[in-house]
Amino acid sequence: MPVDSHAPHTLHSGGFTIRRLRQDSAAHAEFVQPEPDDGYTLMLKLRPAHSFALYVGDERQLHVRDTPGEPGSLCLLPRDAGIRLELDAPFDMIHFAFPQRALEQAAGELGLPPPGRLRPPPPGSHDAAVTALGSALLPSLERPARASVPFVAHTTMALAAHLLHAYGSVAAGAVRGGLAPWQEQRAKELLRANLAGAPGIAAIAAACRLSPGHFATAFKRTTGCTPTAWLTGQRIDHARALLRQDGLPLAAIAAASGFADQAHFTRAFTREVGMPPGAWRRLQ
Repeated sequence: MPVDSHAPHTLHSGGFTIRRLRQDSAAHAEFVQPEPDDGYTLMLKLRPAHSFALYVGDERQLHVRDTPGEPGSLCLLPRDAGIRLELDAPFDMIHFAFPQRALEQAAGELGLPPPGRLRPPPPGSHDAAVTALGSALLPSLERPARASVPFVAHTTMALAAHLLHAYGSVAAGAVRGGLAPWQEQRAKELLRANLAGAPGIAAIAAACRLSPGHFATAFKRTTGCTPTAWLTGQRIDHARALLRQDGLPLAAIAAASGFADQAHFTRAFTREVGMPPGAWRRLQ
């Protein structure tokens, strides 16, 4: 939904754009976010419209016609497919628009691991915290030029913290002295991305916010093996899948699986599986 940075009743803070959208007549109104992105739209209804249609991409998600709604209901939507909202009734809402990086920045300032994507509640859900925080911003939205910048910033940060807690995918718990769940997931993603090449342990450690030595120790405590050994296991699994394909030469499988040559592949496969890759293929 396009935002005019000079529009009245608009605030900007911490990557969030906050607007109050209000109409007293039943004239047709349409809000369109034409270009998909990695952000979110959050609508808090102060005066729910009795008639509206909500589209995500080209698919209609909701269609309400002459049906009273309840104040305080919300709709949280990812913007990865584009959003269009059509209204044909009086309405009053607070509209929040923010990118994924705003959540990541908030998580960093709060000492939380990088968040995954939010898991939105069903449209029309009620959330007392969102209602309270949105209501607290109403005076600032009435007079944005006179709004307290620290107050808006703290309220927006509180909203981001609540969204991360209520609808985020931050996992809790970790092996003592090992990697946090988000670090383990990130490390494995990066190792798999280097399946056919040499893993950059220093870069992977940096992505996990650890020194290379600390990362290697924590990875072994979490998975039971070193990063190199874990990657070798992934390469063997990939090679098994290729070995099931008839006619693919062993040298090609070795190269596609990240081994230096066929001899290296044969040694690693035999050590892991207990027989050479050719013999294993004949048993399949």
